[in-house]
Amino acid sequence: MLSPIPLLLMDYAKSIDSHLRVNCSRKCEFKELFQMLSHMLQCLMAYAKMLLDEAVALLEEMEDNRVKPTVVIYAILMDSLCEAGKLEDAAKFFLDLVLKRLEPNVKIYTILMKGFCKKGLMDEANQLLRKMENDGCSPDDLTYNTIIRGYILKNDLTNALYYCDLMVSKGFKGNADTFSLLAGLLSSNNLSDSSKALLRKFLKLPE
Repeated sequence: MLSPIPLLLMDYAKSIDSHLRVNCSRKCEFKELFQMLSHMLQCLMAYAKMLLDEAVALLEEMEDNRVKPTVVIYAILMDSLCEAGKLEDAAKFFLDLVLKRLEPNVKIYTILMKGFCKKGLMDEANQLLRKMENDGCSPDDLTYNTIIRGYILKNDLTNALYYCDLMVSKGFKGNADTFSLLAGLLSSNNLSDSSKALLRKFLKLPE
C-alpha cells in the first residue's frame, strides 16, 4: 500500500493534468496552477526527507541484525545526506565507517568533501584532502575539481589556482563546470590584475 504522500502527489498530478486539459483553449489560470505546483513540490520534498529517514533507519536495522553494510551503501547514504544539507549526519557516518574498519575509497572522501565545500567549510575540506592522502587514498579528477570549485565559490582564487596547478601536475584536467566558474571570474571587479593574469594563464587565454 502506498503511503499518504505518494497518493497525494498522484492526486495533484491528476488535478494539474485536468486543469491543463480544461484550460487548453482559453487563458490558463496561472495563479491556481502555481499554487498546485507549489503544494506538489512541498510534498515531493517531504517525501524525499521521509525516504532518507527510512534509509538511515534501515542501515541501523541492518547493523542491529549484524548485517555489515558495504562501502557502497555508505556512499549512497552519505551523498543523499550531503545533498539534503545534513552534513553533520554524513560526517558521523564517515566516522562510523572508519570505526567499523571499512576502508573509505576516493568516492567516499569526495562525497564528504563536496558536503564541506557546499557549506563553505574549506578548512575542513582541505584537512580531509590531507587525511585522504595520508591514508593512502589518491585523489582523482573529481576530488580536485570539487575542492577547486569550493575555493572559487569562496572567492579564494589563490587556493583555487594552487589546486588547479596541482591537479594538472597529477595528470588530471578541469571539467566543464570548473572552467565555467574560472572563466566567470575574469569579469569580476574583485580580482586584481595579477590574479586575472594568473587565471588567463591557466585557462590558456591571450593576455
